[in-house]
Amino acid sequence: MRIRWISLALICLSCTSLAPAQAKKPNQDPKPSQDQKPTIDIIKMADIRRLMHLTRADAIGEQIAGPLMQNLKPDLEKVPPEKRERVQKMSDTMIQKMLAYMKVEPISELAVPLYDKYFTAEEIRAMIQFYESPAGRKFTEVQPKMADELIPMAIGHAQRILQRVLTEMQADYPELREGQQPTAPKP
Repeated sequence: MRIRWISLALICLSCTSLAPAQAKKPNQDPKPSQDQKPTIDIIKMADIRRLMHLTRADAIGEQIAGPLMQNLKPDLEKVPPEKRERVQKMSDTMIQKMLAYMKVEPISELAVPLYDKYFTAEEIRAMIQFYESPAGRKFTEVQPKMADELIPMAIGHAQRILQRVLTEMQADYPELREGQQPTAPKP
């Protein structure tokens, strides 16, 4: 389970860290109230959506929604046998409904105000120009492959570091030595 969360986090990071970013300072305008949505120039909004389509950022929500929903499924082994069928049906219904709502209200729409906040209209247009170029199209094409290769490498790297850290900690925490498990405190 921990590896699933690490993988999900690394996917999210790789999708954002592999994209070129020319961040500007956040808008200094006062924050709108929670009831108000910030107003974005309609031309800039169209450009943002075009950029998101070119970079496939508009599909990221759909790509992660399925695995995210699978992590919400209950561990049926922990459910009493007589309740498993009902819990399974309830879980499946919940996931179907959430995925349906996410198609109508896609995760990618949450990013539009962030693009507006951190990039000027000129920067958005420059990125569109790059992503419409042969180099930009190739970058968009190979980026998912790079992420697929990076994720297992990053997980392996993190596991090696974790092993090193646990080995270093054994002097102060003898329960970490091989074959010993930490004992739970007594109530």
